[in-house]
Amino acid sequence: MISRIVATAGLRATGQALYRGACGEFNWAGEGMRMNAGNRGRPAHVLAALLLGAYAANVVIGKGVMSFGWQLPHAGDVAEFLTVLAAMISFVTGLLLNDEAAMPPE
Repeated sequence: MISRIVATAGLRATGQALYRGACGEFNWAGEGMRMNAGNRGRPAHVLAALLLGAYAANVVIGKGVMSFGWQLPHAGDVAEFLTVLAAMISFVTGLLLNDEAAMPPE
């Protein structure tokens, strides 16, 4: 029984050290994780959200033009594709910036 407790404590300590080294500070009590580095990818995520919002608005406007005969300008297929592509690139850039900020110094 004692060896099992010691082995479990050792695994927890090892896991905790690995997690703390890779991601910041982690609390095993379930209180969550606090990143030491700032959220460097936030501007890229905000840009991605704005681009996806513009895409969604364009889709709604396009549906209104086709179904209800609204006389509003809307972007074509190529512009929609480029908007979604830019949003995906921006989102992935934000993820990579966050990952880079979370890496431990060597």
